[in-house]
Amino acid sequence: MKLQLYILTVEANLKFYCRLYHKDYSSIDCYKEDLEVATYLKRKASKLSLGMKQRVGLFIALIALDEFILLDEPT
Repeated sequence: MKLQLYILTVEANLKFYCRLYHKDYSSIDCYKEDLEVATYLKRKASKLSLGMKQRVGLFIALIALDEFILLDEPT
């Protein structure tokens, strides 16, 4: 069975990845203001713009690796 992450809210997706990477949900609170996704947490991931989907992807990367992330196109 394929998990459809796009039908979940942004917050549900982030909690899924917290559980996947054995992180506390406090990581969501830690990064949500920095990445400016706090206002989008209750939205369905499928309804986000491409830019917001990229921010959520960066958020997921921060949950997975809490050391550092190297970006080749940071803009």
